[in-house]
Order: sequence, then C-alpha cells, then structure tokens
Amino acid sequence: MKTDRGFTLVELSIVVVLMGMMLTLGMAAINAQRAQMAISATQKKQEIIREALVAYLRQNRRLPCPDLTVPPNGTGDDDRATPGNVATSCTGDTGVLPYGELGLGRDIALDGWEDYQTYKVSNPLWTVSTSFSQGNPGGFTISDRNTAGTASVTVNGAVVALISHGINGLGAMTVKGTAKVFPEAGTDEAINATWAGVTNVFKREYSEVAIGASGAFDDIVSFLTVNDLISPLLRDGSLRSPEGELNRIRSDVYNFVASAVLATGSVPSSLAAAGIDLQGPWGNVVGYTQGCLLSARV
Repeated sequence: MKTDRGFTLVELSIVVVLMGMMLTLGMAAINAQRAQMAISATQKKQEIIREALVAYLRQNRRLPCPDLTVPPNGTGDDDRATPGNVATSCTGDTGVLPYGELGLGRDIALDGWEDYQTYKVSNPLWTVSTSFSQGNPGGFTISDRNTAGTASVTVNGAVVALISHGINGLGAMTVKGTAKVFPEAGTDEAINATWAGVTNVFKREYSEVAIGASGAFDDIVSFLTVNDLISPLLRDGSLRSPEGELNRIRSDVYNFVASAVLATGSVPSSLAAAGIDLQGPWGNVVGYTQGCLLSARV
C-alpha cells in the first residue's frame, strides 16, 4: 500500500531559505525602482525650475534671492539687505529655492525624497537689475571628481546651481523646515550643503563607495550658465544681442544729435542737458559726451 510522506525538516528549511532569498531580492528590486523614480522626479523638477528661472529673468531683469527663512516661506525678497527692496542685494547666495517667487508650488521645490532643494545664485550681479549686464560672469564653478579622487573643474562661471541632497538627504532642509544631519566635514556633499563662503559645487557620478576623504555621493545637481539664461531671451526677441543693442543706441543718439543740430545750429554737450535719459535693455544709463561717438554699457 502506498502511503503519503510529508516534508522533512531539511526540506522545510530549504523552502524557508529560498523564500527568504526571493523576498530579499524582491525588496531590493522594489527599493531600486523607488530610488530611480525619485531620481527621475527630481531631475524633472529641476528642469521645470530652470525654465522658471529663465522666465523670471525675462520678466524681472534679475534672478531671485535664495530663501533663507527658517522654516522656508517660498520667497527671497525678505532676505535682501533691505527686506522687500529689490534694489538691494541678497544677504546670502545659497539657501532654499524661492519657489513662490518663481510662481511654482512647494512640491516643485521638494526633491523626490520630500526635502527642499538648495538654490545657489551669483549675487549681486544677477540678483539686482541695476547691476545686471549681459557681460556679467557667473560666480562659481562646477566640479567633478574621478575614482582616483582627483577633482577637476568642468564649468567655470556658473550662474545658478540646483542641488538635491539625494537619498541620504545629508545637509538638506526637510519639508517641515528642519535641517537634517550635515555631511561629514571635508566631503563633496558637505561642500554642496554649505550655505556660506563656498564658490564651488560638485556634480559627480552616484557612488555608494567613498572616494577617499571626498566621501560617497548621491547629490543630484543641475546648473545654468550665462548662455543658458541669455540665449533663450535672444532667440525670442526679449533681448537684443550686445551688437544689436549698441546699434540701436547709436541710432538713437545720432537721431538726437541730428535733431538738436537742426533745431539749434549747435552740437549738444550731453544727453542729460537736453533732458534725454537713454537706457540700455536692463536699465543701464547710456552716456554721451560731445566729441565722442558713444559711451555705453549694455
């Protein structure tokens, strides 16, 4: 007669071990998928922010100040030398993204792990309209580091940097407005998380393994150069090229001088004497001196 035989303890143990391995692999796959989704969401938000900054520059002839208020309130204008006075410079160049001032919701300022993204801007040349000129450089550099630990500058004169502090969130501001644990001193993540006195930002490949004293790295960094900000305005006609603007100003001055000579029979000594306030595209006053062709800063 044939009898049924149950599983032995050894067989049951093997089944339990296999189930545990499958569960572990499944959780690892789920966590990897979640991490990739968070990275993709952060990169998409940074692209939206980049476009919003170009639109803000187009409309306001300056970039916004960082939000230095704790907890963040979405604006940087109250963090100027004279709060609320946009003719004064920002009191800092690094802080939380001023999402409200850019016309964005708070969710765009948060990265894929629900922490605020850090915003770094060249101040004051790009944050005060009267200081702005197309020829202004950016105020900091973007650097990389190879697996041997050697750092190299990849971009000189960046104007804006957007920094997500990644899955570990070290140095980030939480959605509740509290600061997370700061990265280990001397690491590249610590440089990215520092709010004062830093003129360099690191944009490296993701690395869970520390590269010497520079540490591991999971920050997600995006930036804007002078060309990134100015080229869209030149393309859509919001801004003339320096050559085109200078030609426009020359034409205005020539017309003024010709009209004055015809009316008075003499060459005017200055634009100001005739009550003419001629300005460049960003509010820069154009000077005219009798006997000189043109003195302009555009």
